[in-house]
Amino acid sequence: MNLKKIIFLTLLVVILVLVGIFLFKNEEVDESKLSLNSKEEVDLYADYEEYKKSDWGFEVKYPKDWEQKKIDENGENLSIAFFSPKEDNLDVFIENVIVFASKAEGQDFDELMGEGIKEMAEDPVKELIENRKTSISGYPAYVLEYLVTDYATKSKYLHYFINAGERWYQILYTARIDTYDDHFKTVEKIINSMVIK
Repeated sequence: MNLKKIIFLTLLVVILVLVGIFLFKNEEVDESKLSLNSKEEVDLYADYEEYKKSDWGFEVKYPKDWEQKKIDENGENLSIAFFSPKEDNLDVFIENVIVFASKAEGQDFDELMGEGIKEMAEDPVKELIENRKTSISGYPAYVLEYLVTDYATKSKYLHYFINAGERWYQILYTARIDTYDDHFKTVEKIINSMVIK
């Protein structure tokens, strides 16, 4: 074997070893990222309270600095609200998330939603931005995003309708159009925390 072949083979072995070390190090970094993501997942709701309502078959988490208040409960339905903290004394519109639970209407869920979407499109004070099918806690759901103009105020709504068989649920986020995005990530976390049993 001549000197050129020996140098070439030596360089090739060195390159392969360096590539192997590089790949191995990257693999270790990826594993540490996975561990970090798992830890972040566990800590995702560390600063949240949990609201459980076993007789209505659901639980939801909300930030500790948000106020929780029961609006209504009877044998047919339940509504519970979570209010964001006031920004200052002039803050007259408090962003909120309301969870509704009710016994099934006895009507086909998809038909009822179709009628509701059609009515909303014809309502002069409402502007439907988006409607789509999704799922919450493994149950079929619709999500509607819409604007409502009430006198001089324009509000934005994110409204989930969930069909859990004998019970139907709704999650409604309401905010002024100019503050809607300020709380959106928190609201997504609240919605994603919803567990229906």
